[in-house]
Parts: sequence; structure tokens; C-alpha cells
Amino acid sequence: MSLNLEAFYNLFLNITIPVKIVIYVLTFCIIFFYTPNSMKVFAKFLCNLLFWDFSTHVLWLGFHAFPMMPRMCFRLDGFLASFYFNELLGHIFFSTFFINTVNASIAIFLSFQFRLLMIKYGQLTCKNMKIYIYGYCIGLHLLVTSVLIGLYTTWPLNVDSHPDSKLEENLFCYKPRAMESQVFILFFIAFLVLVVIGITAFVALSFREVNKNRNLIGEKTAKMQKVFLGSLIFLSGFPINIGGIPCIIMCVVFYFPEVPNAQLIVVICFLVASIHGPIMCVSTLILFKPYRTPILRFVKKMSRFAQIGPLNCQNVTVVNFLVTMSSRYHIFFLFLFILTLEGAAQLYTMRSLDEDDAWRMYVRPYRIRRYWSDHAAQMTGYSFFG
Repeated sequence: MSLNLEAFYNLFLNITIPVKIVIYVLTFCIIFFYTPNSMKVFAKFLCNLLFWDFSTHVLWLGFHAFPMMPRMCFRLDGFLASFYFNELLGHIFFSTFFINTVNASIAIFLSFQFRLLMIKYGQLTCKNMKIYIYGYCIGLHLLVTSVLIGLYTTWPLNVDSHPDSKLEENLFCYKPRAMESQVFILFFIAFLVLVVIGITAFVALSFREVNKNRNLIGEKTAKMQKVFLGSLIFLSGFPINIGGIPCIIMCVVFYFPEVPNAQLIVVICFLVASIHGPIMCVSTLILFKPYRTPILRFVKKMSRFAQIGPLNCQNVTVVNFLVTMSSRYHIFFLFLFILTLEGAAQLYTMRSLDEDDAWRMYVRPYRIRRYWSDHAAQMTGYSFFG
């Protein structure tokens, strides 16, 4: 079962993460180019939220942390880990998961807090306080991140000091059920719970302010504020429910790694939490008309090109269309090019091996380093990767 779970975990991440990154890049491009003036403040807080999960996916493109329960250890797999690994790299990588999760929750908290501020004091007052708002947001992100990093540094355990002597390679471990782990895990869970409580309070106060000031701000403005609030509640439900709840479950398992099926539980939580961001991106593009319109226009253009027969195909039109798209969404096409190269390299490596070795290498990506090291040594007489 362990091998099948490991295979499914790495295969799922290898297939889905590139697709998710493309979805993120496309979403950022559409938000950047098509956000109307009435939605600019809303879009800034939305991008702040999406950025933290996007950065997590960028890191997980080259690294995968596979849980080794009942030992409180993780093995760092992935394409980049196949070329270089040490324990510090594993801990830095895994700490970013907690840092990005906490900062994403802060982004949701700030979105509701300043939505209440705009409803209560108006957009003009908020615009005059822009520098203070930016300073407050940056300061809150830095403060919570600093506290989290300080607590996290007390949690890791050197692999040589781990009670289990039969350890595999590419491992990084943590202190099992120690005071340090208890403090860190309790802080992480308590922070997420407090954020949810704060969001609930801001939502209640925001609807109260809209109903209270309906006569002052006008029926149209009140309706628009309710639409923004409803959209924010809907979009925030994905990171809170699909992202936050699995993270809390994982933290409980981290403190009790000997529970039955602990490894399976952590793997499922990782995979479930990894899909909330792309779902939120797609929902954002569908929910708001300024973002939905260019998507529909693009789909119509593509369907029109698809309907052109081979004899009537106007190559100049297709080329012009691709040039226009690449000039406007150059980051999107750059990501596609990089991901295509990476996939081609992995497929070529697997094709050069027999079926069983290729499958094992795909499951355990750090075997790629050994394959290319032996291949280079045969050609040059020198092992580049050791």
C-alpha cells in the first residue's frame, strides 16, 4: 500500500501542478488587464490572496514532501531535489508551506477588514489613507511571518539524532511530540481559528453597516457592496474549507504521528489542500463579468479557428492571433514553454529505461539524478552529480 500511495501522490502532483500554475498565470494576466476601476481595490486584495498559494505551487513544481509516518519525517522528492538536497533545504521548503498558509489567511482577513472600512468610511477616505493601509498590511504579514519562523526553528530534529536508525535518503525530521512541536502546532491552529472568528465578525459588521447606511449611500451602492461581500464570502470559502480544514487535520496528525493510517491522512490532506487555489481562480474568472467576458471571447475565437477547414485555413490569421496572444500574455507562454521542456526531459529519461525502472524513477524523482550522472560518466568519463 505504501508504494501505491507514494506512486499516486507523486503522479498526482507531477500532472496537476503544472496545470495549476498555468491557471494561476492566466488568472493574474486577466485580472491585471481587465479589472475595471470600480473593482481595483477588491482585485488588489484578491491578488494578495492568490499570490501566496501560487508561490506554494511554484515551489512544489520542483519539490514534493512525502510524509513518512509513523516517523515524524518527510522525504523531499521532486525534480529539483534529484540534483541537490540537504536537511536545511528540506526544512526551508516545508516552512514555506506554513508561511504561505498563514499569509493566505491574513490576506482573507485583510480583505474583509478593509471591505468593512470602505463601507463605513467611504472610498475617498480609504484612498487618502492608502499609504497607512499598505503599511498596515505589510506590517501584519511581516509580524506574523516572523513569529511563525521563530517558533518553527525550534521544531526540526537532526536526522542523525532521530531515534529510528534505518532512515532513507533525502529525509528531514521533526521532534515528535515535544514541547517545541506543541507550541508551534498550537500557534498555527489557534491563528487559523482566530482568523475565521475575525472574518465572521467583519462579515456581520459589514452587512450591518450596509443596512444602517442604506439611505446615505443609496440603494445602488448598497446593492453593489452586498454583491462584493457575497462574492468575497463565496471565494473565501475555498481556502477556508478546502485549504484550512485539511491543514488543521494535518497538524493534529503531526502531533500524533502514530495514529492508524497517519501517512494516508496526511497525503489526502496535502492533495485536497492543493486544489483550492485553482478552484478559486476558475470561480473568480466565472463569477465576475469583466473577467468572464475576455475568456468567452477567447473561447469563441478558438472555436472559430477550429471550425476552419484545412483547405480554407488562413495561416496568416492564425499566426497573427498567436503573436498577439504571446505579446500580451508572454508570461503565460513562457511558463508553458518551461513546463513543456521539463515534461519532455522526464519522458525522454523514462523512455531510455525499462518499464519497471522508469515507473520507479517517476515515483522517486531523485533517481533521475543517478541516471543522468551515469549517462554523463559514460560519455565524458566524469561524474557531474557525484
